[in-house]
Amino acid sequence: MKTKKNLMLIVGLLAILVLSACSTQATETVETPIAVDATLDLSTLSDTEMEAFILEKTQGNHTLEFILEKDFTREEWSETIDRMIGYGAEINAYEKEAIIEWLLNR
Repeated sequence: MKTKKNLMLIVGLLAILVLSACSTQATETVETPIAVDATLDLSTLSDTEMEAFILEKTQGNHTLEFILEKDFTREEWSETIDRMIGYGAEINAYEKEAIIEWLLNR
């Protein structure tokens, strides 16, 4: 009888350990974004740098191919980026205009 109680105690402790291990949050690896500040002239970025910047701003929601296959007007790009901002994309007015200019002139 004592062995059965010990076994149940051990099983209970193991269950607690397993549950506590499952509740531990995993760390996420984050790539270093392109540093953008108010003084950076985005028009000086190479095409590769601008593509990386745009992908960073889309937060993994779109591929570069998906974006570049669009043949939008300035107004359509503006509406699209505004919609992205509404969904949480962190794009300020300066970045929005630089992205639109690059997409229109590529």
